[in-house]
Amino acid sequence: MKKFKKRGEGPKRPRMTCWDRALFILSVREHSLFELEQKLNKSKYESDEIEETLSRVVDRRFQSDVRYFDARVRSLLMRRWGPQKIKMSIMQAKVPWCEERYEELREELGSGETLDEQVKALLEKKLRSSAVQKYIESANFNEYSDKAKLKEKLLRHLVSRGFGFTEALSHVNRETDMIFKQFLDNE
Repeated sequence: MKKFKKRGEGPKRPRMTCWDRALFILSVREHSLFELEQKLNKSKYESDEIEETLSRVVDRRFQSDVRYFDARVRSLLMRRWGPQKIKMSIMQAKVPWCEERYEELREELGSGETLDEQVKALLEKKLRSSAVQKYIESANFNEYSDKAKLKEKLLRHLVSRGFGFTEALSHVNRETDMIFKQFLDNE
């Protein structure tokens, strides 16, 4: 029977230099300069060594906040995040927000969806989910509380995806009004 080694057993590998570690981190995905600095700090390198490494990776163009911005925004747009949540994610990485570049990337992805269409598609998808379908089937929409619960559920979903409250509220009101109308027509 094969014995598994415990963590830390076996021959020790030499510790990576700060430069090697930075290159390894950047080889996995784009990182902002702030994120890279945080990861190098966690690896307990000396601060002057970290600063030197950061300036070298930027000078040699291995790290670019512009490339990070583009890659991150593309990724989040493909996952249908809303503009506020995308902006928050970029700001947390300490990268300056560029509204013009954001709009260019939205158009470049070629989805052709306006923000309203994107919100509507998210709501429709949420309404098709099994949990919401079960709720709709068991709810009595003649009662105000059931209507309010459904609206709150859909509103929370859109706001958590990064869409503005007022924008989300108008879409939720439109969609739920159609659901309530269908419910009353069926009775």
